[in-house]
This record gives sequence, C-alpha cells and structure tokens, in this order.
Amino acid sequence: MLTGKKEKDEQDHINRQRQAEVAFRIKTMLGKERFDVLKDTSVSLQHPSGSLMATDELITQYIKTALNIFRDARSVDIDDKNVEDSKVKQQMDVESLYILSELVALLPDDLLRERILLKIESHVERLEGRKPNQTTTVTSQDLPELNEDDLSEKFVRGSGAGGQKINKTANRVI
Repeated sequence: MLTGKKEKDEQDHINRQRQAEVAFRIKTMLGKERFDVLKDTSVSLQHPSGSLMATDELITQYIKTALNIFRDARSVDIDDKNVEDSKVKQQMDVESLYILSELVALLPDDLLRERILLKIESHVERLEGRKPNQTTTVTSQDLPELNEDDLSEKFVRGSGAGGQKINKTANRVI
C-alpha cells in the first residue's frame, strides 16, 4: 500500500512540474494580466457556481474566451499587415487552441478534461475546414500486423561525438 501512495505522490509531483512548465510558457506568451484572466476563467470552469458540472455552453464559452485572450496577446506582438490574411489568423487560432489543450490536458478532473479537449478538437476541425470525426488519427486497422519472430535487435557501437564512452559501449540499436 505504501508503494501505491509513493507512486501517486511521484505522479502528482510530475504533474505539478508539467503544470508549472506549461503555465510559464503560456504566461510568457500572454503576459501576466492576460494569463491571470485565463487562470481565473479556468478556475471558474472547474468550479461553476450553483452547479456540480460545467455545461457544454460554459465549456464553449471558456474556449472562446481563451481564444480571445490569445488573439489579444497576438495583436500586440504581431504587426497588423501580417494578420490581415484569414488563413494566417486561422492557423494562429489553431496553434492557440493546441497550446490551450496542453493546459487542459493537465486538469485533475478526467471527465471535464475529456469534454474540454473534445470541444477544442471540434473548434480545430472547424478552423481547418474538416468535418467532425474526419480526423487524421491512425486507427488500429491502418497499422500493419507485426510478428515478434520477424523483429530483431542488434546492438552496435555508435559513431559520432560522445567522447571515449562512444567507442566502448554498444549504444546503438538497429
């Protein structure tokens, strides 16, 4: 039982580190004021007033608000002539949604995280002109079947920079 708690504590520590890294990156992009607004919006979504669960409308509003925060930050950083092209704007929105999804992926509530990520994916599909469920993910039917007997491993000495160790150990797998 003790190792289960230790593993959970270790995983929680890793998640907190990842949250700090993603938060720092987003804070750097948005600036402190915009980041604080995004943070407050995220907290209100996790604990909606008078409700135990965020509705689809709240999730959609959250994504729109976050996207507007990213757009606002971009309008300060990029000159207007570059952003006039709608394709460029769409691509920047897609990138913003992917960055937001990194933050959402770290939410502790599994159900809420999944619902938000699905909504973000539908926004991305709409921006890219794809129909829903026309994703580019690979299904198990698309993958070739591998037989263990057909696979082989061979360890050889690597080449290139690495100092003396590179010439003493079999550190390359082919």
